[in-house]
Amino acid sequence: MPHSKFGPSGLKSMMSCRARIHVKNDLLEGGEDSGSAFSREGDIAHEVVEHCLVTGEAPESVLEIKVGKTGEVAPTTEDMRLGARLMVDEVATVMAELRDRGENPELLAESRILHSRLPDFGGTIDVLIVSDESVYVLDYKYGAGVFVPERNNSQLMSYVLLALDKYGISKPDGSKKNLRISVVQPRRGLEAVRSWYPAWDVIEEFAMDLENYIFDVIKQEEEYADRDSNEVAVQLLFDGDSEYGQYSPSPDNCRFCKVRPACPAYGLMVGKVQAILDSGEEMDQLDTMASVAKMAKLIKPYVDQCVSECTRLIAEEGVDIPGLDVVPKYGNRKWADCIPEDVALNLNVAAHRISEGSVYQDFTPAKVKASLVKGGYGKEQAEVLIDTVTTREQTGHSLIVVSGEKPVNKILAGFAELSQNQ
Repeated sequence: MPHSKFGPSGLKSMMSCRARIHVKNDLLEGGEDSGSAFSREGDIAHEVVEHCLVTGEAPESVLEIKVGKTGEVAPTTEDMRLGARLMVDEVATVMAELRDRGENPELLAESRILHSRLPDFGGTIDVLIVSDESVYVLDYKYGAGVFVPERNNSQLMSYVLLALDKYGISKPDGSKKNLRISVVQPRRGLEAVRSWYPAWDVIEEFAMDLENYIFDVIKQEEEYADRDSNEVAVQLLFDGDSEYGQYSPSPDNCRFCKVRPACPAYGLMVGKVQAILDSGEEMDQLDTMASVAKMAKLIKPYVDQCVSECTRLIAEEGVDIPGLDVVPKYGNRKWADCIPEDVALNLNVAAHRISEGSVYQDFTPAKVKASLVKGGYGKEQAEVLIDTVTTREQTGHSLIVVSGEKPVNKILAGFAELSQNQ
């Protein structure tokens, strides 16, 4: 099922950056990192949890699982099985507590819900438990790198709103309905399970903000229907009061933004740094260094993302980007499977020189090459020899500049002129 325009996972960034939903970049269409190793790992981990909750099978016995619509079978890891065990146990604990209180809990796993009144607002809840007196949302976060807060989390509060809408639940007299939001993040150690009981007033306030945002976007889309969406985004950004327009980029809100390479606010920020560098100001001046340092953490991931996207477009899509090209990137050298005996003898002599009694397979090709040079081989001769007895797999591509123009200016060229016209 396609993602909703106002999906819970992106709401925090979208509601903070009113321009983001209008930013389009045709070159990015289909290029989102949905197939990254981390994303795939998370998909497999979620499939294990859903399977165990639906079938009752113990996580420890799930050694492989079908993933996605294709039904591809993927192996599971011990960490995935341990994480699934934590989630399954937490769900079991909640269900037992509700039953002990005389409630009749209903459990839904990976429940896809579309809001009945707010257009294009919907999402999939990992675990939803609804009983006579309670609405519990449990979100499974397999990733270890980023701490996911349970309090005032736009994504998780959105799930509560969707659950309340699905079951037609409104604020009861005396607020007797219990609301609970839990994050289960197994690779966060002692803080792996965290829960929050939001007050109804907090959820209602969020609902009002969300409703205003959704209908504001709809109104903007109707108002700017005949204009290029990127122009609309630029106008919204530069019509605001902050230094970078309506919204100032921040590491938290922009971390997972898939359209960051097309963001004019970032383009302006990079331009400010470039202007400082081009101005000839002494970088040892404290105020100059401070100005650049404040933007460094924001600019680096932005530029990295731009470089990655340009690399992908040239290498995989065949897009011609003037001034930029790619070259193959290779992994470390590995010894070939079949090496002539006389050559292997020379390599073993070099290995013996490193450590008595050793053979060449005990060392990396680079280390054996250094030993060959020490033993009398010329550097070029040793390089040629190692080339003939090793293999190197291509691991990707690297972006290179093939003209005198600055790569950042090339990457941002599409927005530079647009920004100047505001």
